[in-house]
Amino acid sequence: MKAGYRYASYAWTIFRAISGSWMMTLLWQAAKYTFRAVMRARTAVRSFGGKGR
Repeated sequence: MKAGYRYASYAWTIFRAISGSWMMTLLWQAAKYTFRAVMRARTAVRSFGGKGR
């Protein structure tokens, strides 16, 4: 049981480290993409004069 616990703790530490950095990267990419999409949408609305609605 002790060995299993040690292995689980070890795996959890690695998983946390990897998923932490991966999630941060994913969130940053999503934020950048959303910001870019919003800016593009605002530019499109401005160029269309809001007629698209």
